[in-house]
Amino acid sequence: MSLGYWIGAVVLAFALWWFGFIATKQMRIDKNRERTERWEKMAAAQKLRRELEALEKENTEQQASIEAKPQGDNT
Repeated sequence: MSLGYWIGAVVLAFALWWFGFIATKQMRIDKNRERTERWEKMAAAQKLRRELEALEKENTEQQASIEAKPQGDNT
């Protein structure tokens, strides 16, 4: 084989490696983006869960204070 074929083979091998490298890099970027979006959703859900628990606790306390008040004769 002549030198031209060897150079062509090396260039082709490098090009295939480069495109594979870029493709896997893009896959990692996409995977990290999906993971970040999932974490953001979980954080938002946890924040809403805390707010709901706080509201439920406040509601329970208000119900308890209403029930603790003596029921007067409203006539």
